[in-house]
Amino acid sequence: MKVYASKLAAGISGFDINRLSSRLTTERQKRISKFVRKEDACRSVLAELMVREAIWESLGLSGDEISFGVNSCGKPFLAGIGDFHYNLSHSGEWVVCVTDSAPVGVDIELIRPVEYSIARRFFSPAEYGDLMAKSETEQLHYFFLLWTLKESYIKARGEGFFGAHGSFSIRLDGGGNARVETGDMTCDWYFKRYEVDHRYKMAICATHKGFPEAVIVRDWHSYL
Repeated sequence: MKVYASKLAAGISGFDINRLSSRLTTERQKRISKFVRKEDACRSVLAELMVREAIWESLGLSGDEISFGVNSCGKPFLAGIGDFHYNLSHSGEWVVCVTDSAPVGVDIELIRPVEYSIARRFFSPAEYGDLMAKSETEQLHYFFLLWTLKESYIKARGEGFFGAHGSFSIRLDGGGNARVETGDMTCDWYFKRYEVDHRYKMAICATHKGFPEAVIVRDWHSYL
């Protein structure tokens, strides 16, 4: 497993975005050109360049040799390569990517004020109870910790977030280790949290415990 991250520069220009997107297919460039916000276009470009670089490093494939598909829930995969899995996430200034030989999911979220009523919609009753049991100063960080753990699990399983959120619970033991509670789990799932920025929460879910100790952080200029 490898984990990559790249931080967007606040002053990145449209010229830089065009330079980055020039490395993608014409069809992909057209889709990216439809983004209204420059930041969204940049995150999308950088995410695809990150996974393409990871594919090159792992498999030696580049350019026209790379073909992507999506499953029924919209999770992308590398077509024709059964033992290569990847997942992407972005929030705020950060774009992250994880690759592995087995299903894997990643989520990163900028910690920001939220209405905790949203937890009633997207957390299980057990998770909501755990959140409400936290002190007021702990709740915001716990909310995003739980959100990233849940999202990484759903993405590892290749499911859509909506509709799946109430079918399982993520619980933390006394040591802070996360576990999945669900009646239909067919194999064990493992989690690891990383901190690339103290203003964010980031979690990865995998079918094994072989997580790297550190994230490979690359400057976005390296993808030009």
